[in-house]
Amino acid sequence: MDTIRKKFKNYRFDLVVICTNGSTYLRLYKKIFPIFAKNKDLFQLSPTFFAFTRDGLLECAVSNLMKLYDVHKDAISIYKYLNFSEQNMDKLFLKEHHEEIRKRIKQDRAKLLSEKKVLNNLIIWRNKRLYHLEKGYAGDLNQVFREYIISIEDFDRLLNLASGLLNYYSNYFDGETHIMEHIMLDLEFQNLVQQLTSGRTDAIVEKLRMLSRML
Repeated sequence: MDTIRKKFKNYRFDLVVICTNGSTYLRLYKKIFPIFAKNKDLFQLSPTFFAFTRDGLLECAVSNLMKLYDVHKDAISIYKYLNFSEQNMDKLFLKEHHEEIRKRIKQDRAKLLSEKKVLNNLIIWRNKRLYHLEKGYAGDLNQVFREYIISIEDFDRLLNLASGLLNYYSNYFDGETHIMEHIMLDLEFQNLVQQLTSGRTDAIVEKLRMLSRML
């Protein structure tokens, strides 16, 4: 296989996995809050477990988002994928599609630029709170989150931007597109909540073990 095409496939595979993981963690995080609001007894079943699960899901979602938009020159990221597609257009895409793809690259770069503030905040989260602890925030590390706000809607938008970008060039490359979410997640989560609220102790224990393995 041509080295350029093989690299594109490898980049695509890795980024699709990261995007899928990020979307799944975020969806699970968003599901937990309304469930606790409706079923306070469920939270009291194991407050520590559910609180740490909730926070862990968000941190995992953010971690995957950081990987998608990593600006390091050696990182496999959305930027690398976009630049690689442009630089190797002759080997990746049919000639009759080049003009359309060039227009799309320009549009995607504009979209990425429009997200500059949120993406900069994401880098600050990484450098001052999540991967490193900034000494200036000692005693109140969560102040970083209040100063450099990123909403759940921002996370959703960035994940959707990444998945759309990945699928666009992938489709023109070999016709392959991906659903970057676990399609059974809603049903699985609904079944889990039903079991946990049914009063069946054996089911509760088993589902807690399952949730633990998902972290």
